[in-house]
Amino acid sequence: MVVKETDLQILGRLLAVDGKRVSPENARLLLAVKFSAKDRAKIEELGEKSNEGTLTRDEKELYSAYVRVIDLLAALQSRARLALSKIGKAG
Repeated sequence: MVVKETDLQILGRLLAVDGKRVSPENARLLLAVKFSAKDRAKIEELGEKSNEGTLTRDEKELYSAYVRVIDLLAALQSRARLALSKIGKAG
């Protein structure tokens, strides 16, 4: 599955950042999501191999999956930070 900009737009609407749909608890939960040390090491390894041009086809697919998830997580966490800032300003 390829995460496209339209996917992120749809998620943005689901997570409307008006402070009404994203509770502070859910926003904090999203901000706490982190990759494990094992995953971070794998991402780093695949990134280095990608830069060297030595990824196998399977490694390219795995690295692409990690990149899509990283982008999606970054977008979700950005929405969570914005929601918390709006909640803070309203409260």
